[in-house]
Amino acid sequence: MLVRQTLIQWEITHFQEQADLLVTELTANAVRHARVGDASVKVLLTYAAGTLRIEVRDRDRTTLPIWREPGSEEETGRGLLIVDACADRWGVRLAESGKTVWCELATPSSDR
Repeated sequence: MLVRQTLIQWEITHFQEQADLLVTELTANAVRHARVGDASVKVLLTYAAGTLRIEVRDRDRTTLPIWREPGSEEETGRGLLIVDACADRWGVRLAESGKTVWCELATPSSDR
């Protein structure tokens, strides 16, 4: 809900659903897989030069996202597949305080 409200305020509503899904997947991964005492995460949205950047930060430097293709019977493990399919780019940045998994959505050139 906060993602949609932010995008409405920024007047970039054309990829609300994608952004919502990406924040949900990245946040769920951070909460589920972070191995540090508290599982708190921070979500940061920025918009510049026609690109929405979504960052999800946690304090765990040791557990990095792993790309895998789950079997058809598995109920989990599709988060990064969804991120890869929906985002224009994504990656991971390590810092002393933890890691950031980020992705970007570019505004269609006709909307810039």
